Amino acid sequence: MDRNILLDNVCYTGTDYTEFKNHCKELAGITKLVKAHGRECEIYSYVDTNVHANDPDEPMTCWLVQLSEDAISKTFLRDEKLVAGHFNGERYGEELFKEFTNGTGLMMRIGGENYLVSPGAIKTLTIRSGVGGDVTTGRHNLIRNLHLADGIYYKNEPINFVYREVEDESGRPVKKIFAAFGGAYQLLQQTVLLDIIEKFKAEGKIGGLKPYKWAVDHRLTSISFDLPDIAEDIKSVYGIKDEIVPGIMLETSDTGDSSIVIKGTYRIGGSYITTDSVLAKHTKSLTAERVIEDADKKIFEKIRKLPECLMDLMSKEAADYLSLDLTSKDGQDANIESISAYMDIALSKCLSKFPMKRRTALKEALITELNPTAHYTLYDLAVMFIKAPERIEAELDAQSMRDLRAGCAQVPYTLAKATLKVGGVLKPE
Repeated sequence: MDRNILLDNVCYTGTDYTEFKNHCKELAGITKLVKAHGRECEIYSYVDTNVHANDPDEPMTCWLVQLSEDAISKTFLRDEKLVAGHFNGERYGEELFKEFTNGTGLMMRIGGENYLVSPGAIKTLTIRSGVGGDVTTGRHNLIRNLHLADGIYYKNEPINFVYREVEDESGRPVKKIFAAFGGAYQLLQQTVLLDIIEKFKAEGKIGGLKPYKWAVDHRLTSISFDLPDIAEDIKSVYGIKDEIVPGIMLETSDTGDSSIVIKGTYRIGGSYITTDSVLAKHTKSLTAERVIEDADKKIFEKIRKLPECLMDLMSKEAADYLSLDLTSKDGQDANIESISAYMDIALSKCLSKFPMKRRTALKEALITELNPTAHYTLYDLAVMFIKAPERIEAELDAQSMRDLRAGCAQVPYTLAKATLKVGGVLKPE
């Protein structure tokens, strides 16, 4: 298998379920666990200085310093220099070796085997070592690595390292650590998602599952399904203007970003929101049957709740149009003012996790799309928020996007509880 599958930026995406299964199985096949106490680990750091210059004639070599307990003690207590040694990284290949020297520069030796350390593993290593913060996780240098090593040796706790392993052309192992967990951690392969999906299909309770999109990388495995049978039923029963497609999203990670999570989703066009969710921790007792039972109660039994709310909002106007003359400037201003007031309630109650500056920017973007001479219902405003994640996805990190999608899912219910008083002033019911 190509060594470059271990690169941090490797990410597979698509819509074909067979390809998704193959990538899940591929990663599961190279994912392993090695356990060691802190003081059983040998820790090395890459150095690139004028004193220890890398040899330009040997681009696959570099200098490493061993950060042993004794070396750390001598460096800080006796003012002695760390000793550097020459390291040949030929087995890692050019791209993986370059990523190591430009990235964490951290290598561990456990049981006589060398392991590169991914930036994604630093967060969990800080927990094992008792040191943390943005400075520790974000700065890849010798000082940070010394700090981590000192904490790991001092705590000397049992650590389960999650690593992936392939071979070079000569059959030599190439190993890379992606997470470091406590001694009680049990490795649960990402293929558990496949078991859950097949169980969903076999039971056939929720109609056909149609893959919408998926992504597989070292951090997270995620797949979204549309539920087209239920979408057709919603369309015929509720008469909603836009085509709203319910679905489910399944996520998991063997490197610490997620336990098994199943979320209900609703999609309009290319934008989706997330609703109720089921969280299952990585344990040996985890079964597909138990996860599906929880999903039935928390997601599928409520799958018509949002369409019912949207149908109700279609009959609620966003302004007092009987008293407004939309051909006049005053009437048009009053129209936008009323809509703006509804947006303020939605933003303050549903997107409170976002800073005011971000909420204001989103509101201004939505306002610019309005036609001041047009009639709007609260349904129209709800749909604007449902579509909002797609328009600003490139501006937010992954966690902020999760918060945005969950927050926008609450907007229809919030709007349903807001009413107009005389003069266009809003109050919650």
